[in-house]
Amino acid sequence: MIIFKKLFIFFIFLLFCSYYIIAIAVNFPWINGHIQPLTLFNAKKFTIVNKQIALSTYPTFNDLKNYKQMGYKEIVTILDPLFPMSRELVKAEKKNCQKLGLKFMVLPIDFHTKSAMDYVLVRNMILNENKKTVINAYFFDKRIRILRNVMKNR
Repeated sequence: MIIFKKLFIFFIFLLFCSYYIIAIAVNFPWINGHIQPLTLFNAKKFTIVNKQIALSTYPTFNDLKNYKQMGYKEIVTILDPLFPMSRELVKAEKKNCQKLGLKFMVLPIDFHTKSAMDYVLVRNMILNENKKTVINAYFFDKRIRILRNVMKNR
């Protein structure tokens, strides 16, 4: 009886895991060949830090149009184009920004960085531009949360 109970729990666990593996595989751009936001983990977020800076998840073309209508002139991505997935996302974002006449900058921050200097450098470069800026990553991860704190404590 105990063996059946353990097998049943293991089967349910496998079923649960396979659902998420399939959901992730369907949404990752390098698997299905086109770029779209990751809907499983990437709930759209847009946070205004101050009158000059906002933080967001990876923007679609319509998101960029909305940012432009809100008065933002510059889009900064912290994605690293050295990674294959990020490279395609950065290309698409740059192309969309060019279509809308928005300035686009890539200031990559490694996901595993321990250096506060990366964040301070991004902050200083953005503040020196003195333009309304949206900073984004693929989803609201620790880099965006740290940037929010660095931007607030300038």
